[in-house]
Amino acid sequence: MKKFKRKIYFILSIIFLIITIIFFIILFNRFNLPYNSQGYYFDPVSMVNYKEQSVFFFTLMTIFFFILTFIFIRKFLRKL
Repeated sequence: MKKFKRKIYFILSIIFLIITIIFFIILFNRFNLPYNSQGYYFDPVSMVNYKEQSVFFFTLMTIFFFILTFIFIRKFLRKL
């Protein structure tokens, strides 16, 4: 049973790490967009409006998944 928990913690750690990296990449790309004074960026190629508020959302999600990753890595290492 202990080995099964270790495997679960390891798998969850990897999944959360991948999600954290994806959110960080999106955050970095959204942060570097040239927003106008109203806080919008219009992408003429994909015809999409990006709001500057989305940077805050992706920051929160990145921090949340980083904390989850840290918790599960710590639990995995404790079970060694």
